[in-house]
Amino acid sequence: DFVVESGWMNGMTETEFGSRLPMTRAQFVTVLYRMEGEPAVTNTGVFKDVKDGKYYTEAVYWALQAGITTGATETTFDPEGELTRSQLVTFMYRYAGSPDTSVPPNSPFTDIAPTNRFYTEISWLASKGISTGWAGGSGTSTYRPLNPVKRDAMAAFMHRFDTAFNQ
Repeated sequence: DFVVESGWMNGMTETEFGSRLPMTRAQFVTVLYRMEGEPAVTNTGVFKDVKDGKYYTEAVYWALQAGITTGATETTFDPEGELTRSQLVTFMYRYAGSPDTSVPPNSPFTDIAPTNRFYTEISWLASKGISTGWAGGSGTSTYRPLNPVKRDAMAAFMHRFDTAFNQ
């Protein structure tokens, strides 16, 4: 309810949110774009898979201009690609301004080593309480960076993000 009432996310239909559906990359940058107040952008046409007039066109080019994304490649964004948990944390970290953080020497998640490419971003997300991962045995948890993000989890992430930064 929070993300719908905030105007950040819409349902998949008039009566269904689509909670268990995977979030796409285009849907996620659209959420961030709405959070930012939908500022005017210039469509640079850099991404050959982002066509004019799509619901996400402005959001993708805003995310590129804001430094939130560099694309899937230099010429593609992959708008319909499923958003992975590592992509989610990278976009959120950049949206927050790539804050300076003191990275803990030990990972909060057993599947993310300090040598992992996304270690700083994932540790930051965990330190803010935005992601708690999945509980494992003996008090451990995992992050599962390659798993797709479902729409219900996305709503929870965005509520926690808002609580961490706007309360």
